[in-house]
Amino acid sequence: MKYMNAGMIVLFVVAAAMQYDDPNPMIWIAAYGVAALLCVLFAISRFPVVIGSVFAAVCLVGCLATVWKFITTDPVLRDEVFNEAAGLFVVFLWISTLAWFQLRNHSTLT
Repeated sequence: MKYMNAGMIVLFVVAAAMQYDDPNPMIWIAAYGVAALLCVLFAISRFPVVIGSVFAAVCLVGCLATVWKFITTDPVLRDEVFNEAAGLFVVFLWISTLAWFQLRNHSTLT
């Protein structure tokens, strides 16, 4: 698990760095940056389960809203919208996985 988490830290940092030319870069840099930070906190056994779960839920809602935008948008913009939805879904999957592992290993909410 620790190697997968290390890989996800690298992935999220690279994803955040690649957002500089996005039309709204601060949202995506913040999202991927928070995901990377939560991964680091998990690695040092300081993962906040409640905050991580709320963040994962927000990413899932954002993903669903972006999928709706994908369905209703102009075909020219579909690639960008799909990438945004996929990025949010990856963040949701990984952070919710970390929260689940944390709860499974430590039965207290922190």
